[in-house]
Amino acid sequence: MSSKRHLQRKSLVFYCEVFDRKTGLLIGRMNDLNEEGIMLLGSSPLEVKKLYEVKVVFPFELAGKTELELDAQCLRCQQDINPDLWDIGFRLERMTPLKRKLLEALIERLAIDEQVSDY
Repeated sequence: MSSKRHLQRKSLVFYCEVFDRKTGLLIGRMNDLNEEGIMLLGSSPLEVKKLYEVKVVFPFELAGKTELELDAQCLRCQQDINPDLWDIGFRLERMTPLKRKLLEALIERLAIDEQVSDY
């Protein structure tokens, strides 16, 4: 399976916190996503090719929930332009229809409309 992204990621107006479900530690803040993957900005590097069990915490209630548990494989981890931070890319795995629906609602609610206006 290719690790290349098929869908354009959406930038967010609010960076949701993402935690490792096993350790409870903050991995980073989600700065963009699509239905196939997420990109985090984290303070520590993560192991590439490892499958992580993560929890995304919403800044509001969404369909009666305030968080979403996901399985995500780390495909990329490289130092950000800010040397204290890391850009961490994940591909989402084992997505159920409910998880996909919540993720789509999150995108709808938080995505920045990046269309250029004609003024």
